[in-house]
Amino acid sequence: MQFRWPSRYPLYFTTEPDLACNVGGTPTSPSIYAPIHAGSVIKAHYDKNFNIPGESTDYNNETWGHEWGPIFIYMAECPGGDCGTVDTKAPIWFKVYEGGLINGTWPAGYWAMEGLYQGGTLDYTIPKDMKPGRYLIRHELIAIHTQWRQIYPECAQIEVIGDGDNIPGPDYTRVAFPGGYADSDPGLNLTTWDFWIGHENDTYYPMPGPPVWKP
Repeated sequence: MQFRWPSRYPLYFTTEPDLACNVGGTPTSPSIYAPIHAGSVIKAHYDKNFNIPGESTDYNNETWGHEWGPIFIYMAECPGGDCGTVDTKAPIWFKVYEGGLINGTWPAGYWAMEGLYQGGTLDYTIPKDMKPGRYLIRHELIAIHTQWRQIYPECAQIEVIGDGDNIPGPDYTRVAFPGGYADSDPGLNLTTWDFWIGHENDTYYPMPGPPVWKP
């Protein structure tokens, strides 16, 4: 169901070859698909309740460690029903959710990532009329308060159940990763000074990437 990756370290550049599903992000074998009915909520957990060899046990139950930055969710269809053979670097991804600065101002306002920092989940409602079938879902967190942006993409396999027929049409441009962002995008081209001082009191965060698909 969830793609595997060998570490929890971030990616830093929008040109990195593993930007789609993280370093080593590959399906489990055998492939497992999480079933979800169209119109239902899918929840992504970012708490760590497992042990990493050699790591202090103090970190065993920590929640997500960053509170400043945007969150994105993308999806991609799996032709033939096999997500394991999908070229994740191809222009297949459509954005279904984005959250940035929810309220307040830079830097002390409430960011989308704050809920995860407090131990919550990232919730998304699958459109009730979405076409049934197997999809990749890509959750992405981008911490923007550090000297270099920290990009955390993760992928999973789901199977949408329902009787709808809605998917993005030819008027929606799907993106590739890498390719969907540029390091020069205003929402990504930030230093520590930019975040804490340069944009102080701003009330808007410029979202990188394509627009959210509206079913």
